[in-house]
Parts: sequence; C-alpha cells; structure tokens
Amino acid sequence: DPMCGSAAVPVELAMSQKQCSLPKTHNLCGDVDLSVLPMVVDNLQHSGLGPVVDFMQLNCECLPFREGSLDVVVTDLPFGKRIGNYLSVKTFYPVAFRELARVTRPGTGRAVVLTHQYRIAMKSAMDMRPELWAVADVVKLNHGGLRCAIITVRRTAIPFPGHVSPPAGSSSVGPPEGAQPDPGGEEVVQEGRVDGVPDAMDAS
Repeated sequence: DPMCGSAAVPVELAMSQKQCSLPKTHNLCGDVDLSVLPMVVDNLQHSGLGPVVDFMQLNCECLPFREGSLDVVVTDLPFGKRIGNYLSVKTFYPVAFRELARVTRPGTGRAVVLTHQYRIAMKSAMDMRPELWAVADVVKLNHGGLRCAIITVRRTAIPFPGHVSPPAGSSSVGPPEGAQPDPGGEEVVQEGRVDGVPDAMDAS
C-alpha cells in the first residue's frame, strides 16, 4: 500500500492472512508523509503484526521499485476531501495509475483501489486499458457516508513503455500550484456491484 496513512489496509491484510492461512507474502506499506509513522507503528504494535509489515516513505508518483517487481497493490486513493481537492485528484490519479502499472508484474499484476472519485479513477485506468490495464471488477459501496467504489484492475502482458516523470506541479498530498477547489466537482456513485465497465460509467 503506497498511500497507507495509518496502515489500516496492510494491517487488515496481514490479519486476514494470519486468520485464514492465506499464502505468505511480503507486505510493504508507505506514505509520502512521514508524520503518519507514529500511527503506523502504534497500529502494527497493537495488532501484533509488526514483524510481517514493513514501512517506508513512498511517493506514488515515483516509486522506488523496479518495473514489474510487485504482484499486488491495494490502496485507498485520496478522496479530495481531507487531502487535496477535486482538481488535485484529477491531476494525481492518471500519474498514480501509470506508476502502479510500471511496478506491477505484466500479465499477472493487480491493483485494488478504493476511491470516492469514481469517474476520475475509471477514466485514469481506462485511458490506458488497451496498453497497461484491464478493468476486472467494480464494487460500489457506502463508506462512512460517502459513496465510493472499489476498483480492481489487472495488468496486461504488454511491457511498460518507459518511466514518465510526474508533470510539473503535481503532488500526492495537495492541489497543483495555483489550483482552486471545484465545488461542482463532486461525483455521485451508486451502491452495488457493476457488471461491465461501460455500464458502470453510464450508471454513475
């Protein structure tokens, strides 16, 4: 999880592996903001999972991993609420999806993301769908009063064409320089599973 915050996702994953006897994996989490480290340490210590989850500082726009080195990425994308805004999310998502495509294994790699900005996430993945991503599943849900979606994308077998630097002014934690919040940028996401990506786009 390259945007782990307090490490809720890695902790839940490690607990599931422990309780359900799932295959052992190397679990790595990180965040661009090192101020979350005390919360991460506290959660890992209280869960007793410290030895099976590693933490490091990560910037999802430029991850320190080789191409095709990760099997699965599970993360909670910025909603544009507490962190950033609608415009910053619109800038960040395409960069993040491209970088995740670079580090996941071609042919078998997957990314599972939770997002409140459903249309932006789908567009970010589908714009590269023939080349890098295939959208496998979409589940819509109510998350703390917000209408969100869990999107699963599978990495195609096509090799990554080459690393592209983040656009100037992009940021993982805030809006691009000079950007203003867009009060009309909120999206409405219905709950329930969606069968078929084009219908998912139309239904939202």
